[in-house]
Amino acid sequence: MNSQSRYVYELAGESDGNELLEILEEQYFEGGISLLYTRRPDAYKSFLKEGKDVKIVVLRDRKNDKIAGFGVCAIREMFINGSKEDVGYLFSLRGRREYVRRVPLLHKGYEFLRGYVPNIRFFYTTILEENTYAIRMLEKRRDFMPAYIYLGKYTVLSIKTRKIGLPPGFSIRRCDEVSVGILTDFLNGIGRNYQFYPVFREDDLLKGEFYGLGYEDFYMVFKDGNLVGAFAIWDQRDYKQYVVKGYRGIYRILRRFSPIIELFGYPKLPRVGETLRFFYLSFLTARKPEVIDVAIRCAMNLTDYDFFSIGFFEKNDLSDYLKRYRGIRYRSNVYLVDWDGYYEEFDKDAPIYLECGLL
Repeated sequence: MNSQSRYVYELAGESDGNELLEILEEQYFEGGISLLYTRRPDAYKSFLKEGKDVKIVVLRDRKNDKIAGFGVCAIREMFINGSKEDVGYLFSLRGRREYVRRVPLLHKGYEFLRGYVPNIRFFYTTILEENTYAIRMLEKRRDFMPAYIYLGKYTVLSIKTRKIGLPPGFSIRRCDEVSVGILTDFLNGIGRNYQFYPVFREDDLLKGEFYGLGYEDFYMVFKDGNLVGAFAIWDQRDYKQYVVKGYRGIYRILRRFSPIIELFGYPKLPRVGETLRFFYLSFLTARKPEVIDVAIRCAMNLTDYDFFSIGFFEKNDLSDYLKRYRGIRYRSNVYLVDWDGYYEEFDKDAPIYLECGLL
């Protein structure tokens, strides 16, 4: 069996869930805090939650009857240039350790994927800034690869939970079935001004089909009787987890003094082997910057969790406001992935919104 016939690209099926999980758990992010990103108990079903249509492309070694690697593309309805459009998010490009750098067939995987999403114009992806190998590999222009066009930095900020009062003059109300239309109109009305802001539909929230979220996961912020902000509390631990694998550098020292650093507003540093107990403060949308304070303080009070995470893009008009909060930060590079030159149609001056719960 020659190498071309030995390896074949195809879409994953439900029976591939265990192998996808094996590959995910072979390696972990090694940084100051080393984390294993995993999708227990079923990686295949977990990936399907990431979009309205999800393509999991696997490279199968037919000789050894195993998956050598895989990548995922989630199709999501988002605002681009103020209009609703299906957009592809590329993520979880992984290779089984024994095949990495030994089977140089990455470009064929992209060709295969492109054939399954021919009508998608815009794709995007994020790469942790510490992953210098992937950044060098993907930023280098090659004829057989799409262009990775750098858009900017994205920061995920993790904030410790604790009992704290809410700013005066605001009220918070959990969304109910009657208010879904008001909520979606508000979110879409502001969101259309941002690139990559998800499109909200009433039916999806009513059925609990908005990436697994329902209307009851959303909160509405009012001031003087007017709706001025909204956000969601999103706990994904039933299908996506982060497990602590170790500490390096300053974090190894800080771990010894975790109870002390918590007093200064930093999240608890869990023991090695623990699953992080946190949620995402998601889809934070505001007419006034001070709404950010309301949402963050509300999230802080959910002390059944150790911390929560919120993300912001460097060119988002709310990013300067979020920089004032203490916490642990992870940064990524954001790229527009361009096959056919549509980048020229992408409004590069419009602010960008990325939801960290969807990364």
